[in-house]
Amino acid sequence: MPVCLDEAGLATVLSHEIGHVVASHSAETASSLLLFGIASMPAWPLVAILSIGVIIEEFELICFLCLCPIAVAAAWCFRTRESEADYIGLVLLARAGFDLRKAVEF
Repeated sequence: MPVCLDEAGLATVLSHEIGHVVASHSAETASSLLLFGIASMPAWPLVAILSIGVIIEEFELICFLCLCPIAVAAAWCFRTRESEADYIGLVLLARAGFDLRKAVEF
């Protein structure tokens, strides 16, 4: 609440979060996490070897090369959902009669 400062700030946060619900982002995230988990399976044995203390530079490089593209794809998906929630939130704010300039300032 202290971060929101006023009614417009609170409305901005709530409309963004409602945007996630309207767009069914929780279901999308669950599906994506399953796919990213399956895609990362080839690196699991390497990560297990690293976690038990066998530090070999080649293993670290292979883990990085296997997991980095997956992490980039996940970040892109999550950022896309955040942008969509921002857009939906702004639409909801406008329909509720709030000044969108205050949302942008927030």
